[in-house]
Amino acid sequence: MNDARTRRGWREALRHAFAVNPPHEFSAEDRELVDRLARVIVARRMEFPATLWLETHRPLAWSAAQVLHMATPLLSAIGWGADAERLAGILDKPGAVEFLQSRLDELASKGEAATPDQMDLGSAAGE
Repeated sequence: MNDARTRRGWREALRHAFAVNPPHEFSAEDRELVDRLARVIVARRMEFPATLWLETHRPLAWSAAQVLHMATPLLSAIGWGADAERLAGILDKPGAVEFLQSRLDELASKGEAATPDQMDLGSAAGE
């Protein structure tokens, strides 16, 4: 009897041993920032380099978020502080790179690029 409980306990413990967290749901503000960033990338015709960078640096997304958190005071001096902090918050979440990649691919396939007045990311945030 005790042996059956032990086996069942081990099975239950191992069932979730390699579980991966589901992708995070992103807020409307997060989507707006990612869309703005993706439109600037599409307008500059840098979809391929951005895709390559995202794919090769996927494991470093959390580290990039920490660097953005540390650089926020410096970026605030040029008006990008709020956007940098929000982007760092996005990169902290599971599934962030996939979300960025999917939005970039979707906007590139539709040809939705930023207009010249939307090219400055800091001023678009109203800072």
